[in-house]
Amino acid sequence: MTGVRVDKIYIQNFKKIENQEIVLKPITVLVGGNTSGKSSILQAAQLCTSLMQSAYIENTGRTIRKLKTLALDEVFYRPTEKLLSLRHGDAASQTKGFKLGFECTLSKQNEEAETLSLSVAVTRGKNANLALNYEGDDKLMPTIGDRDLPFSIFTPGLSGIPLKEEWKTRGALDAAAMHGDANLYLRTLLDHLLHKDLPADTVSEWCRGALEIEDLPESSSWRAFCTFLNDCYPGAYVYIKHNSAKDRYIDVSVEYRGLEFTLDSSSTGMLQVIQILAYACFYAPPLLLLDEPDAHLHADSQTRLHRALKALTTNTTTRVVLATHSPQLLQLMMDDHDVKVIWLDSGKEVSVPDGQLPAIPILMELGALALGAQVFDPKNKLIVLTEDKEADFIKVFIKANYEGSFACLSYHGCGNLSGARQLSVLLSELRPDARIVIHRDRDFRTTEEMSFELALASARLKLDGCEKTFEMFTPLNDIEHSFLNSHHLEESLAKLANPQQIQDALSNALEIKRDELTAKIHSAREVIKRNLYDCERMKKKLGDRKSSGISLKPPKNKTFLPEDGRHPIEISQCHGKIAYRSFIAELHKIIKGDSRSIEPKIMTCTEFLRDKSWHELLSGKAEG
Repeated sequence: MTGVRVDKIYIQNFKKIENQEIVLKPITVLVGGNTSGKSSILQAAQLCTSLMQSAYIENTGRTIRKLKTLALDEVFYRPTEKLLSLRHGDAASQTKGFKLGFECTLSKQNEEAETLSLSVAVTRGKNANLALNYEGDDKLMPTIGDRDLPFSIFTPGLSGIPLKEEWKTRGALDAAAMHGDANLYLRTLLDHLLHKDLPADTVSEWCRGALEIEDLPESSSWRAFCTFLNDCYPGAYVYIKHNSAKDRYIDVSVEYRGLEFTLDSSSTGMLQVIQILAYACFYAPPLLLLDEPDAHLHADSQTRLHRALKALTTNTTTRVVLATHSPQLLQLMMDDHDVKVIWLDSGKEVSVPDGQLPAIPILMELGALALGAQVFDPKNKLIVLTEDKEADFIKVFIKANYEGSFACLSYHGCGNLSGARQLSVLLSELRPDARIVIHRDRDFRTTEEMSFELALASARLKLDGCEKTFEMFTPLNDIEHSFLNSHHLEESLAKLANPQQIQDALSNALEIKRDELTAKIHSAREVIKRNLYDCERMKKKLGDRKSSGISLKPPKNKTFLPEDGRHPIEISQCHGKIAYRSFIAELHKIIKGDSRSIEPKIMTCTEFLRDKSWHELLSGKAEG
């Protein structure tokens, strides 16, 4: 029998992936933010297997016969019904397509191992069919294209199974395995696994509870499954009651810790482990593809899942590629030499030095994996963490105040300020050569209140050893506020509007949003009062309060508001985000034309975005 070890996956121009060569270990873990390309890799591998299964005809001994054209419905696994649309960028044409492939090492007893690679390029064929072009060693085709022994199995995360399940034939089971519908036929799979290579009398004795694992034939697939399951859930046994001649539904029960319950009553963690082990033991695929197997699993169940994957890859030739969002599961695997972690960002692998790999689970915990390669790029000597979900404004503002290369990352998904501070500590360790600045919106704080908060932040950062990390408030109430500077607007919009039109639009915008803007002042000042004046811990910071000039009582809200209802609200009193959206709408009413042409003009650097304090801090000329 030929042993198969999958060494590499090749992907070109497929979905998020432009060009990627994934070198595999027994367990390869894909991590990254949403839309980073994790699923693209799993789908590419499974689609490659499916294409070759559909195209492979036979090995005559002298030649390997295969199809060069396939209809869409001949492909068993399809991530979408429009396979040609899966090309990276534009849809595939007759001249442009995508290419998928594997490199494998084949070994036979008493023969030298042989490393082969085979890829298939997919373009548009006649009549909207798929045209296939092969590159590499055809000798690998019978292995990848074997329909009876699938080269790869794709299983998505399991959140539960149907309450009832009708028994399915081997053909239906194989189709489900290729389609990625593994969880729909778990009971059928277990029944086929039980009967795969056990005599009928042994099956009967096992299901009566008359046998232990050690009593099963040593080479049987069911014994391997039971052994692996027992390693993860000691004392757990799976029993099946089904007579194919009489029973419509399959009855599967689990005995564990003195209790017997139906399979669908098992915990999600146990179901996930049973599913993975059952597919691996039944098909013995060279490649097992798992899409977020940790989904919905408690930390304890994730430990058992890791144990199952480790046992599987240690005792069989199956290699596992899994995508995960779980820092707990990744942490369990970090010190394992048989595990490779690949961090993806926008379809590309982020190069992470070995010494910095332990940071990945922490970044996952903080929800900051989408930071991507920017963090580790040595040319970025400045890293700015912004509280805004969209970083377009702050990026333009930084360019107006800093001349070098920088990375600008949103901490919006990191639990806001506390998460940003944790992230800054981690980044200061990963990038001791970089200056790290945490952007905060002023949000109607007085100069004294900002000074007080920055003094506390500075002391906290020094305790954490972050000598090159600083917090900084926006010059005005938020970053958008700076872009409403009349001089900046006049220069950036010079080709669209004259100064009077701009001033009229600003006045109209503030008048229309007056109630919303004044309400924002009240709500913002209430937050400041609660955090800086009512908080007992803050009241005790007498030394910092004195040096910052902040009193024990907050200023009256009226000092931030128009004098009365007859006086218009000033641009200096507004909340930038609210006023900015209103200004865009009002200016469009005045100048007409395409409203989409306004914002790109405003989002340009002018000298009027320059702020002395920000320029000095970003450039290292001031220490916050």
